[in-house]
Amino acid sequence: ERRGDEAGKVLKSLPFTMGLEPVILPDDEVRMNSDDRRDLQEAKVKNRETTATAKRALRIARETQDVAGQTLASLDGQTHKIRQLDDKMVGMKEDVKKSESYLRYIGRACVCCSCCVKDPTMKEEGEWGKQVKRKQKKEKKDEAAAAKGKGAGGGPRGGAGPP
Repeated sequence: ERRGDEAGKVLKSLPFTMGLEPVILPDDEVRMNSDDRRDLQEAKVKNRETTATAKRALRIARETQDVAGQTLASLDGQTHKIRQLDDKMVGMKEDVKKSESYLRYIGRACVCCSCCVKDPTMKEEGEWGKQVKRKQKKEKKDEAAAAKGKGAGGGPRGGAGPP
């Protein structure tokens, strides 16, 4: 009792106790029955499992953050490249428009001056194309003639039957 009184006096004199009486446990060990010990062991195991699960979840969350950061950096780089390509495409489109206007001007000037340049809007068939068309027409005629010849020679001969 004397020891408990002394500890109580010391604690009461401390400013953080706010006038509350501290609970002093007896010097002897707390006695637990077998069910209490089993429950305590189960609680310790569950606590370890929960802690391990929380650590794994935290590790996965950090890895996910790292992957997200890398993905964002990659997407930013790709966005930059796409913008550069878009700018180049706009420049190319403007160049094509200028070139088309120059070609129209040159075409008008050359056609009006009756020089040796032909109108680019006219389609001209080359000699090779003409030869291919002639050959195809000839093959069709030959096939038609062959089909006609087979159909004409297959009828009965003469008007009389066997004697």
